[in-house]
Amino acid sequence: TLLFRQDASPEAACSVVPTLAFRKDDAPEAAVPDVALTRSRDGSTGTATFRFDNATVLSLDDVWDNGLLTGLWLRDEEGELHTRDLDVEFERGRPARVVAILVLKSVQVQQSQGVW
Repeated sequence: TLLFRQDASPEAACSVVPTLAFRKDDAPEAAVPDVALTRSRDGSTGTATFRFDNATVLSLDDVWDNGLLTGLWLRDEEGELHTRDLDVEFERGRPARVVAILVLKSVQVQQSQGVW
């Protein structure tokens, strides 16, 4: 999966379930996204595009009950990744899908920019 370390043991990888949520302290999203990965030619950056068709957060009363969508949080045993780059696509005036784009940077690029 996207968030597991390459050196993690198979036993550890099977025991942890990564989660996705649209609010920082929200319950995990039940819908499974289609994921598309891209990488730059030099390998320093990439993107992960998550497309959620019929996500639970698109239900009629979800925003009233739980608040606005504030991003996409990806959590696993090593920590959390987050993006605020969200789009909601509409069909016939109704929300149909949520698209989130997460920019991925290599460890070397993150260290040079002071992220780590």
